[in-house]
Amino acid sequence: MFLRQENHSIIPFLLISNKEVHRMCLSDYEIKLIYKTFQKKSKLQKMDGFDFYKIGLVNFYKGKFQTAYTNFKVANKLRSTEPNISKWFAFTCIVLLFCDKKIDFTNLLKVDLEPVDKSETSDNLFSMCCGVRKSTSEKVNKKNVYQILKNEPSDSSRTSPIGVLANEAQEQLKLVLESEKHALEGWWLQMLISIYCNNASNQTLFKSSLLYDAKYCAMKIKHYDKYLFYIAYAELSYILTQDYKIDEVLSDLIFNPQYKNRIEAYLRYWQLLVKGRFMDYRKANTLSELYVKCSSHNFDDNKY
Repeated sequence: MFLRQENHSIIPFLLISNKEVHRMCLSDYEIKLIYKTFQKKSKLQKMDGFDFYKIGLVNFYKGKFQTAYTNFKVANKLRSTEPNISKWFAFTCIVLLFCDKKIDFTNLLKVDLEPVDKSETSDNLFSMCCGVRKSTSEKVNKKNVYQILKNEPSDSSRTSPIGVLANEAQEQLKLVLESEKHALEGWWLQMLISIYCNNASNQTLFKSSLLYDAKYCAMKIKHYDKYLFYIAYAELSYILTQDYKIDEVLSDLIFNPQYKNRIEAYLRYWQLLVKGRFMDYRKANTLSELYVKCSSHNFDDNKY
C-alpha cells in the first residue's frame, strides 16, 4: 500500500510533469480507504499529522495543489519535526509559486512573481488555498483545517499570500536539509529557488541569508547520489541555457552499464520527448520498450 508508507519522494514530480501519469500511481481503492479512515477519525476528533499528510499526498497526486498545501500545512503544525512532511510542505509552496496547472520548472527564468502587498492578510491566503470542494472528505478537512490555521502569526498577517509561500518554503527546507534521508531532495528544491533568485536579482520574497548558489546546491546532491547529480546538473543547465543538449546527457546515463537499473534518466528523457522541446512520440515509445527489455528494476522496492 503506497500511501501507508511514512516517507514519499518528490523526485518523480521533478522528472515528469504529466498529471495523468501521477494520478495513475494511486489506486481508487487506496484513495477511498484513506478518505474513509480520514472521515472516521475526523468525526472522533482523533486526527494526527500523518492523517493530514496522507490526504495532502492524495490531493497532490491529483493535481489539487492548493488543497494539498493546506493539508501539509496542518500536518506540519501537528508534526513540526518530521522532515518528510516539511519536504512536501516546502515543495507544494514552490509549486504554487512557480508552476501553472502542471509541475514544470523548465520556464523558471520566465516566472515573474508579484511584489509583496503588505495590505493583504492571512485570510486571503486561506481563501486562496481552501476553495470549496465537492468531496465530503475535503469539506470535513476544510472545517478542521480552519480551526488550526485561523490563528496565524502576526508576521504572516502583514504579508501577502505569495510572500507567505516563499517564507514557508525556505523555513521548511532548513529542517529538510538537516535530515540525511531527505537532504538530497531538499537541495534540489534549493537549487530551483536559487535559479529563480539568481535571475530575479531584485527579488525580495526569498531571504538572502537562506539562499545558496544553484551550482553549489547541485554539488551537494552529488554527495548523496552521483547519478541524480548528473540529472540535476543537466536540468540546471537546461533551464539556464536554452540550447543545452540535455538529451545527450540523459542518453549517456541510460546506456551507461553502471546505471542500467536506474529509471530516473528514462523518466526525464521520456517527459522531454512527450511534452518537452524534443517532441518525438516514436522515440518515446522506443525508450519505454528499451527500459522494459534492459532493466531489472524492482518496481516493488517502495523507493518512490
